[in-house]
Amino acid sequence: MTNSRITTAATDHDAQRGVSLVELIVLLAATTVIVCALLSGIVSMNKGRQVRDEETLAFDACRNVLEDLRSQPIASVAAANGRGFAVVGASGSGVGLQPRPGDADGLAGRITVTSYRVYGTNTLYKVTVAVDWAGAAPKGHVHVTTLMGQRR
Repeated sequence: MTNSRITTAATDHDAQRGVSLVELIVLLAATTVIVCALLSGIVSMNKGRQVRDEETLAFDACRNVLEDLRSQPIASVAAANGRGFAVVGASGSGVGLQPRPGDADGLAGRITVTSYRVYGTNTLYKVTVAVDWAGAAPKGHVHVTTLMGQRR
């Protein structure tokens, strides 16, 4: 082999050892797609967590209001009809749930009491405690319904 053939062969081999611009662009595009998919998943999981946290606050508030109503005399349960209540943050502090825009009383929660059945002088009440809020859930809503009557 002559000296010029060896130089040409070495030059051709060296030219093939690098990464072409097309390969680099394809690698960059694939990496971008993977990173975007990961970020989208993280954002979606965070939004789901926020919705669950809001629902937990709402259910806790409903339970607390029902426990408060159960501790009162049955005659005062009917008077709670239409009353609103605020939903406070975790452990009773901080910012809780905000009512939906246009809410009449400016409170996220409301109590509805209706007469379900009457047994002689005793009335059985259907009590629904509901929370409607604006937050991570576009139209957040939870409610709990129970029956309350004279305790013996």
